[in-house]
Amino acid sequence: MILKCGNVYVYFCKWLPTPHDKIALCVSEKASWFFWFNSVASTHGHGQLRIAAKEHPACPRTCFLDMSGIQRAPAEALQDAKDRGAISDPLRARILAALQQKIATLPDLQRLTVLRNLTPAATTSPSTGSAPQRGQSPGGASSSD
Repeated sequence: MILKCGNVYVYFCKWLPTPHDKIALCVSEKASWFFWFNSVASTHGHGQLRIAAKEHPACPRTCFLDMSGIQRAPAEALQDAKDRGAISDPLRARILAALQQKIATLPDLQRLTVLRNLTPAATTSPSTGSAPQRGQSPGGASSSD
């Protein structure tokens, strides 16, 4: 399956103590990194973004986007994953705003990578299909900064 950063996927997680479908936001298509949506916020409270019911069609009730750590999906789980479409611009803006602040349980390198990957210009890079590298404009040319 070809992943798209900023899209929501549903895939079965047989390795969980109670195996079930997980709703997840792709934050790196190359590394198969995801943030999971959970019914209940994690008790530690770090990086929990409340998502209103129907803020995305895959989220029928209020839930929490868990940005406290990256979840890596194995290729086997992604074989039957269902692409539920892109997040809305307002939701993307909320996620990007939340990621501006450090999250105690999310390594800064991962936080900054996700920020770069979810930035609108990065998710639509036509030449590479991926986020531009640091010092590179969305079209692929090096910037002068």
